Amino acid sequence: MNQPLVTIIIPVYKVEKYLRRCLDSIAAQTYTNFEVILIDDGSPDRCGEICDAYAAKDARFRVIHQENRGVSAARNAGLDDYFKRKKKGYIFFADSDDYLMANTLEILVVKALEGSFDIVMAGYYEIERDGARYWRSASWENITNAEEIQKNILLDKLPNFPWGKLFTANLWEYLRFPEKRRMEDLYLIPRVFFYAKRVCLIRAPLYFYNHENEESSMNNWEISHYIRLRYDWFLAWEEHEKLAAQYAPECHKECVVQALHKAVRVGLMNQSVKVLSDEEYETIVAYLRQHKNIPVKMGLHIGRRLLLSDSKLKYIVGYIQCWDVIRREKRKSKK
Repeated sequence: MNQPLVTIIIPVYKVEKYLRRCLDSIAAQTYTNFEVILIDDGSPDRCGEICDAYAAKDARFRVIHQENRGVSAARNAGLDDYFKRKKKGYIFFADSDDYLMANTLEILVVKALEGSFDIVMAGYYEIERDGARYWRSASWENITNAEEIQKNILLDKLPNFPWGKLFTANLWEYLRFPEKRRMEDLYLIPRVFFYAKRVCLIRAPLYFYNHENEESSMNNWEISHYIRLRYDWFLAWEEHEKLAAQYAPECHKECVVQALHKAVRVGLMNQSVKVLSDEEYETIVAYLRQHKNIPVKMGLHIGRRLLLSDSKLKYIVGYIQCWDVIRREKRKSKK
């Protein structure tokens, strides 16, 4: 069998507890023609030392050390390094607190070669803090048509995570993750899929997605973080709207409604806890004005009208929404 190079790009930050598990799972792959680019994103713990130790004992591991710039900048550093060295083959992203099945790469590469696929998307388990394991991809529909897969990615019915997907490398030559922005994957991954001609799904769980890590940004429920996250979520759906207009007009309205929902939610909450800059808040208001005649459900319609008005009721609604988020997240953290 032809064995093209698979380059695995892994951003590393504050995962000392889980990093060795991740790297050991990669070193043990049955498919051996791979290289790993580890980007130590200024991690304050011993992650940098651990990365260097793996690179010292296995030439397939290489390390980039940089000041902390965030996960997008770390992944971009890996992509820049890859294309600077003019490599060819496939790119695979992994998060440094996750891990792989021993035959993950082998299954993905064989599938990609057999079907000449530009993207092969693997199923996954989600590992919770209590150690419980859930096969999240079991609910995926058995879609084989590339256009339908692309639409499901666009509408976030299939996960937009970069990890767990084998990409033909040339898809990434002129694409980079948006920096200083959360929801960077939701923002970018649909565009990568629309650039691909042939894509496929594997529902079988080949990747372990870790929810155990308390340092993960996904486990941060501070209200300021929540509002910032929701604002970037709105920006991602605004980008989806543009992609829909270009590639999938039949999905355009649904993308607009999703963006409106995120805009109203974050706009109201920002009335209670001011996190967004005036410019960012005006971006929300401008979007709502631009789409004020789009028919939506009653609750969303009321929220949109409040944000476009001078009514003081929006401050009260925003306070209630913030309080409800804090209450739910505190309850969740106690479980």
